[in-house]
Parts: sequence; C-alpha cells; structure tokens
Amino acid sequence: MAKAVFRPTELLRLTRADRLMGVWLILMMGICGLFSRLVYLQVYQGAMLRDRVKEQQAHQLQPFVPRRTIIDRNQQVLALDRPAYLLYVHPSLLKRPKAEIAQTLAPLINQKAEEITKKSPIKTALN
Repeated sequence: MAKAVFRPTELLRLTRADRLMGVWLILMMGICGLFSRLVYLQVYQGAMLRDRVKEQQAHQLQPFVPRRTIIDRNQQVLALDRPAYLLYVHPSLLKRPKAEIAQTLAPLINQKAEEITKKSPIKTALN
C-alpha cells in the first residue's frame, strides 16, 4: 500500500477568488481605518485643532526691524538703515484740483503744500 504524502503547499493553495477577497478585505480595512481617523480628527479634536490653527496664523510681525549700521575702519558711518516710503498717485483717479490734493497730503507727509505742488507732476482732470 502506498502511503499518501502530505505536502504543505497543498494546504495553503488559494484560488484566484480567495486571493481577490483577501486583497479586497485588506483595502477595505485600510479605508475604514482612514475614515475612522478622519471622523476622530474632525469631530472629537476639531475645536482644539481650529484654535491651534488660529494661533499659528495670527502672529504679529514687526513692521520695521532695523539692521546694524555699516562703518569703515575709522568708525565712520557709511550706511544706516532707516525706513523710506514712496507715495504714488495715479493721475486719472484724481478728480479734485492739484492745490486741494496737495493741501490734503501736506500733513500726512510733513511737507508744505507749495513744495508738493512744485515737486509733483500731478495732472488731474481739472488742471
């Protein structure tokens, strides 16, 4: 009598449908895990995370951070850092006379209205 030989590979032989079902189950478990994590973050930790985002996005910047002055070997100042501003006005947007505009701008830029009218090539619709 011939004895039946047991082969371990025969025990683990899976059909194509079994392999497909296994891959599908693994993918569905991953999707369920991701979905449950999303629900946890949105529902249970949503308020705390929203507060953290507001704190991170609403920080104040210093408008002017001065740099050090540049000096030569004789300790003479060659360059220093100070704020400088440029004022630009588009002439087609101005509907008032040039003198009235200069009078309005004078206190803002610490200059006399006469100096502004001499320096500026403002041409308005009324001039």
